[in-house]
Amino acid sequence: MDLKQLTTSLTTTREEIHKVREYFRTQDNSIYVKPEFMISPFQERIRQFANNFIKTYQKIEEQYPDKHHELLFHMQHVSLLGGMYMTLQAFLPPIQLLGTEEQYQKWRKLALEGRVIGAYAQTEIGHGSDVQSLQTTATYHKETKSFILHTPSTKAVKFWPGALGVQSSHCVCQAQTYVDGKHCGLQTFVVPLRDPKTYKLFEGVDSGDIGPKLSYSWNDNGYLKFTNYHVSLDSLLMKFITVDETGTVTKSGDKTTVKIGYGGMLGLRVGLSNYFLTDGLRAMAMAYRNTSKVGPLLPIKKREFLSDFAFLYSNLLTVDWLTRMFKIYTETVTKDIKAALRLLDELHNLACGIKAYYSWRVVDLIRRHSQSQTVGNLMFCGVVVCYGDTVPAVTYEGDNAVMLQQLAKTLCKYMRFVEMEEFQKIPDSFKFMEEFRHLLDKPDEIKIPIENSKELLDVQKIDELIGAITIFAIKDCYEKMKEKVMSGESMNVMWNEKLQGSMVEMAMIVTRGITFKMTRRILQAQDMKAKMKVKDFGILGDLLLIYGLDILRQDLKIACLFKIGAAPEKLGGLIDEAQEVACKKVEEFTEYIAEGHHYFEQDLYYVRDYNERALSDNGADRIKESIGVGETILPKL
Repeated sequence: MDLKQLTTSLTTTREEIHKVREYFRTQDNSIYVKPEFMISPFQERIRQFANNFIKTYQKIEEQYPDKHHELLFHMQHVSLLGGMYMTLQAFLPPIQLLGTEEQYQKWRKLALEGRVIGAYAQTEIGHGSDVQSLQTTATYHKETKSFILHTPSTKAVKFWPGALGVQSSHCVCQAQTYVDGKHCGLQTFVVPLRDPKTYKLFEGVDSGDIGPKLSYSWNDNGYLKFTNYHVSLDSLLMKFITVDETGTVTKSGDKTTVKIGYGGMLGLRVGLSNYFLTDGLRAMAMAYRNTSKVGPLLPIKKREFLSDFAFLYSNLLTVDWLTRMFKIYTETVTKDIKAALRLLDELHNLACGIKAYYSWRVVDLIRRHSQSQTVGNLMFCGVVVCYGDTVPAVTYEGDNAVMLQQLAKTLCKYMRFVEMEEFQKIPDSFKFMEEFRHLLDKPDEIKIPIENSKELLDVQKIDELIGAITIFAIKDCYEKMKEKVMSGESMNVMWNEKLQGSMVEMAMIVTRGITFKMTRRILQAQDMKAKMKVKDFGILGDLLLIYGLDILRQDLKIACLFKIGAAPEKLGGLIDEAQEVACKKVEEFTEYIAEGHHYFEQDLYYVRDYNERALSDNGADRIKESIGVGETILPKL
């Protein structure tokens, strides 16, 4: 394994995907999206994406007839497949988790044959992360043996779902469900939206695109309103609830099983975390080439590049861990519901923190690097496109502040377990709270003392310092929460007004620490070194060290407040000295690291191709010579 393999997601289907990608790159590059295509009429873009999907599907089926369906799930990395991305990543997963096997196989077959394009219609104008407050209703009608879907108010209109407004033929939709006047909770339906022959909306369905956005010009985001719209009885996903023609309701499992459906959206959140990192790597590689071609990088700029590369590469391992956890969860659902729910709780909390942390950090690093180069804000540069595509991530699939608040609440609950020494109730990913609990008994001492910067070049020492910082950050927020509760403050006011900032800050500190610990744990695995080239393994270790020091720098305030590492006036200087040494260890590999991503080869291909044509058309060869734009700006593929 090398860095290129690492950034192609460590999947067992990597080689097959690479062969299909190579075919389209060398034999038929029509599926690669050109920059000028992004300003073409919207209908033309939709048509192109449909053609891309058909071509991709046919080629995979031809080369790998026995596993083409499995491979197709990974092919969104070959080209932007428009609505098919949402079909594979957001439409099918909840059907798999909440539907019967028969329902799942039916919709899976239709989707993979391109006969269905699906959206995930959960978010409403007035309700997003608060799923239980959704207002769309589904009422069973015995006479017609159907459910009547209805949007009772403007706040209940579905709003923002990807591919919903123009592309989708169907959607997965959540609605408050009523049978014989009794509320059966929030249930999930597969809802047909458009006539498959004419693609016109069915009567009772009002849907369309919500309008121009900052980015994602290649995709529509839609609204959806129902007016007494009838759908068939079998539209209801029936793994955990069934309704027969007489209106008899049968539920399997207890109230907690309704949480299983949340796993569908959780899968998308995990997938997006991977997307944030790879989009960051893509932008960083282009920014590095654009900047370095102008002249030698200043030491401070090279250090900035290395710190950001360290964050991205270290967390590729973490997000792979998270992806595997989600796969285990989907497999466990069919075997042991209680075990699946325990894993779901742990996975939810990790994904809440990681989605928020990755998206905020990647948006920041792309913005910084686009602004520090002379061509950073030009479309042909490519970096600004990555920025536009990443900016919306701070709110979609869970507002970052809300996600971090949810994690903070859970961490405060775990701190209560620590106080009561009920460590068995704390999931494996958060066991560091037990490991570093003893430090809380030493409020006036220097915790994990360090004497010089050389000690900070030891990953074990950094791990201990980060552990100390996280446990004290949680304890501090927990004590503030207890104080508010004792004073009679309502939980709503406390969470959303008085302590929101403290909770978000604490959850970010803990998430940074967990990602470092996860990556270190993976690199320590006995078979990891055997899988990787010696050089790559060493570089990943050095990048992890840089990442750890970067975390200490970000959390310096907490470390000084609780006397962790060294005296406040000394600690910052020691971290700076260690960072300088750590960066020098990998400085000679900066070019290698920048070229290691290779994740979006098609994007590099079309940017290079566009650069050459744009410069030629404008007679700007002197620019090409002076800043290296065009053939020399990107690696040959």
